[in-house]
Amino acid sequence: MVSAHVLTLARRPQGMPTAADFSIEGRILDCPPHGFIAEILYASVDPAMRTWISGEDTYRAPVAIGEPMPAIAIGRIVASRADRLPLGAFVRGPFGIASHAASGGEQVAVLPAGSPEALPHHLGVLGISGLSAWFGLTAQGGIKAGDRVLVSGAAGAVGSAAVQLARIAGAEAVGVAGGTDKCAWAAECFGAPVLDYRSGDLAASIKQMMPEGADLIFDNVGGAFLQAALENLAKGARIAVCGGISQYNNDTRHGPSNYLNLVVRRASMHGFLVHDYAAEFTEAVRRLARWHHEGRLVGVVDVEPGLENFAGALAGLFSGTNRGKRLLAPNPELL
Repeated sequence: MVSAHVLTLARRPQGMPTAADFSIEGRILDCPPHGFIAEILYASVDPAMRTWISGEDTYRAPVAIGEPMPAIAIGRIVASRADRLPLGAFVRGPFGIASHAASGGEQVAVLPAGSPEALPHHLGVLGISGLSAWFGLTAQGGIKAGDRVLVSGAAGAVGSAAVQLARIAGAEAVGVAGGTDKCAWAAECFGAPVLDYRSGDLAASIKQMMPEGADLIFDNVGGAFLQAALENLAKGARIAVCGGISQYNNDTRHGPSNYLNLVVRRASMHGFLVHDYAAEFTEAVRRLARWHHEGRLVGVVDVEPGLENFAGALAGLFSGTNRGKRLLAPNPELL
């Protein structure tokens, strides 16, 4: 048996999540038959979590009051009844926001032994963030060399991966992020110009950078970004939508008023979920890992320590305090 602390949903947030919306509960974990218990090193903090706790049905059932907060996490096995999952192995799976987790091994991947510095990237560029960017650009966007690609959230986990993968594909990439310093940092770190949506007329700035319009738009922000992007479509443009972080905290959500530009420019816009491509994850991760090893795909992680800081870590995604992939370290003393 192992003592654990588990973060649960105490109430539905009104607007931006706060610490009072969550509780930390003590629990005793038993090692399941043919399973294991892991101490959690890193847990993924994602914008979509805000929709999971809103009470509305989306692509998954809402988190119930009193239910543990779900998350993909990385842990180290401290008790095991499974031969393929030995003590000390690093594993990634749906362990939730918790200090420790018990698992029967479902949806669990054993991570390669490597340097401690590489481990958190399996929740970033080598995990769902990188995979979302990859399948959005390729399977949804049909990216090809020479495309002009516009990417929102370019200083965040998915957007920064999309900027880099677009360049690897031989495309011309332009990112959009918020704040002069953050845009300068992202441009230097990820090798593409990044426009500041807080500075002036975004549609005009995009027009200046892409006078012939964008062939492919990768969007996980929506709102004002999508409005500006639709003003700058090349003929036959493709828009891949994997989220809308600008809308998640709003009681009433707003779409672009200029959507008829899709008709004028003979463009298409498709939403997607990365898990639609689960059967192709293994091969995609091999590609991402190769580029990461070669230094062509840079991963940046932003780690917040302590279960008690989860609400702030989540809220910070909406105010733009993160740079790269935001993670929570439930047991910071283990890092």
